[in-house]
Amino acid sequence: KKTLYGDGDSVAQGVKADYRSYIDIIAIKNAMPYTNKAVGGTTLAKQNGRSDSILERVQAMVGTYDNVLLEGGYNDLFNLLPIGTITSGFTSTLDEFTVIGATESICKFLVINYPLAKKLFVLGHRIGTDTYQEYPNQNEYWNAIASALEKWSIDYIDLRKTSGLCAYNADWLADYFGVGETMGVHPNLSAYTNFYVPQIEAKMKSL
Repeated sequence: KKTLYGDGDSVAQGVKADYRSYIDIIAIKNAMPYTNKAVGGTTLAKQNGRSDSILERVQAMVGTYDNVLLEGGYNDLFNLLPIGTITSGFTSTLDEFTVIGATESICKFLVINYPLAKKLFVLGHRIGTDTYQEYPNQNEYWNAIASALEKWSIDYIDLRKTSGLCAYNADWLADYFGVGETMGVHPNLSAYTNFYVPQIEAKMKSL
């Protein structure tokens, strides 16, 4: 019955699972009062002409939460947003229009404003085409996000490496992503239940 704040992009929103993602499944299963603010198509980094980044939603958080569960990076990757570089120290100006700068800013906000909350970032599964060719640059983006999380001592789980979920072939694409998917981006309910929830739930309980 601990409270949970969740946020991210369409993977955290659950667009292929009737908008019931791993966030909703874990919260309901564990009787956790929760908020899922995930919005499809949004990025970690800020973008000119938009004000709906994951960073900006996190910075608008109000109230108290026992757990914070975040995900993101896919749309930064798809839009080839600048990756940026890790800053020195913890008081440097952060470039929130880069992936690393935005991730650092998210971490800084949570560390300062939610020091007692258990915080976990989800790096999502590997993606590729329906003939299974890994999406270019995903490793570079995921490693960059991880570097910012490690700097600020924010725990994360890297499902790219640990879940085994990927659209390896047409059967996997149909079974775990569903109609209209070509790159295996959006998990369906079976994918969440079998590949996302067990690892994320176990990691949350270990924090």
